[in-house]
Amino acid sequence: MWKKLETEGILEERLLHHVWSPLLDQETADSLIEIMEKFCLLCPRSTSDASCGKQYLVPSMLMSHPPQDVINLITSAQIPSFFIKFESGLVPPGLFPRLVLQFLQWGKDEYWSQENPQLFLNFARFFTSGDEDCSVILLCHSSYIEVVVHRGNFSPELAGGLKSTMNISADNHHDTFEASCARAVRRQLGLLLECMRKEFCWMRNMKYEVGFMCPVCCQGGSVKYCCTHHKKACTQEEFLHFWSEFDLRSDKQVIRCRRCPTVQNDRVKVKGFSPWFATPGGEVNTHASTFDP
Repeated sequence: MWKKLETEGILEERLLHHVWSPLLDQETADSLIEIMEKFCLLCPRSTSDASCGKQYLVPSMLMSHPPQDVINLITSAQIPSFFIKFESGLVPPGLFPRLVLQFLQWGKDEYWSQENPQLFLNFARFFTSGDEDCSVILLCHSSYIEVVVHRGNFSPELAGGLKSTMNISADNHHDTFEASCARAVRRQLGLLLECMRKEFCWMRNMKYEVGFMCPVCCQGGSVKYCCTHHKKACTQEEFLHFWSEFDLRSDKQVIRCRRCPTVQNDRVKVKGFSPWFATPGGEVNTHASTFDP
């Protein structure tokens, strides 16, 4: 059961009894579980196996890393990832597991599939309901959190249902389930981060902004050519190039990257990022560079 906790993030009630029973009575144990739920350390997990008793998801206890080829999954997404970058240069300790739990609870009744998410250390993948083969991936790096919407089959009916449920409007250019999902995810993550900043005193000074990795000079989490180290494929996060929402102004159709001296095409089409923040008129929303609840 302990191995299951470390590899799958699943805590069985039997393990709690084994660990706590010599020290605590049942009433105190129940109170501790309630406290851990309140501070977003665990949440109840649905299971069809009644013999296992109650189970909980505890992402902070995960020790197993995602497969090495997860990068192939991320790069195969049809719209670019967006990144939550923190002013401190590091993802605040304890934030990512809490964010995963709240994100799961947000959509578990109407949005996410009944199938449990795939959880690893600093990685979570949630599958949407229906037959869309669409998923949302959260990947925690040292200084930022990467968010990916990965789409399979397209269904206009399900896209319309999602927009109605989440009160998301779409333009003619991105009237797809994938774009609707991206906007719903982006908005909800912003709300969750703001709620966490208000609820937990140690996060009140947390500052962050939305960024998009430059496809000209960076690919697959590395810099094509690092002028600091004078080498190719540098993976140090501080040298990656990001465009903020402020950079992607609505009156610009194209922006240029001048950081790679050997690139043949330095043009970046702004429209490629618009599924995350397009307005009903199809323009890029740049009123704020940070999430706005």
